[in-house]
Amino acid sequence: MPWCYMGRLCLLALGEQCAHRRNEVHRDIHGGMRSCLVGSLILGRRLFVGLDLVLVENAPNSLLIPTWREAVVRALHEFILRLRRSAQLVRRAHPVTAPNPDRTKQTRYEIVDGYLRFYFRFMLPYESRLKTNADAERHLHETVLPSLDHFVSKPAFEEICQAFMRREEHAVAAGSWWGNVRLGGLNQTREVDVVTIDAAGAVTAIGSCKWTIERVGLDEESLLAEIEPLIPGAAPGTTHYFFGRSGFDPALEQLAADRPQKVRLVLPAQLF
Repeated sequence: MPWCYMGRLCLLALGEQCAHRRNEVHRDIHGGMRSCLVGSLILGRRLFVGLDLVLVENAPNSLLIPTWREAVVRALHEFILRLRRSAQLVRRAHPVTAPNPDRTKQTRYEIVDGYLRFYFRFMLPYESRLKTNADAERHLHETVLPSLDHFVSKPAFEEICQAFMRREEHAVAAGSWWGNVRLGGLNQTREVDVVTIDAAGAVTAIGSCKWTIERVGLDEESLLAEIEPLIPGAAPGTTHYFFGRSGFDPALEQLAADRPQKVRLVLPAQLF
């Protein structure tokens, strides 16, 4: 089995065409992708685990590599992702409203396990900062804690909210939605944290999840109202859910009191 110059088994070294050029190709790929494709391939009863999970967590759709290698690396990356999916390390996500999920081009890959997400997001890319306890403490306060709320919010908190809305709406499916829409005369990419659909594929409710220290404001309702007609299967009267770690502004609370069938506010204590 060929080995790359880094002294590790390399996925690119599995093919003879790459193996005889490993000094050139492997250095370029490992340097350009920060060793994302380096892994361990152990035969027999042992498990194959590749570290391209770094790429999935940090830059799933951007491979900054020279054009002449782009097709090869993208094909290899797709092959690796299929292996990860078979081992249930990553999942292929799509908008919940997609009529044919296996054929849609609106896909992205997500690491399944929360520990692995944390490791590949905050630890492996910063190994040089974790040499001593003092370095680790500084990394915690400068890098981890400022980004921790966002990390918890997506996808962990969103998945909890999706499960809650699926129960409340008796929906057949709940998930996120994203797509390219035209707003204000401009093409924009927008996303809704939670969308539930019934057996006919119609949208029954949409929701916004905020794991922040700020209260959820009325502007979030305005945003959902703006995006709602652009979601396939959505109709006027769709219920809007708002999940807020730190509560809600008085204006949004008043709107929920005036229109309880249209606007629902949910605190973390109400999720279980």
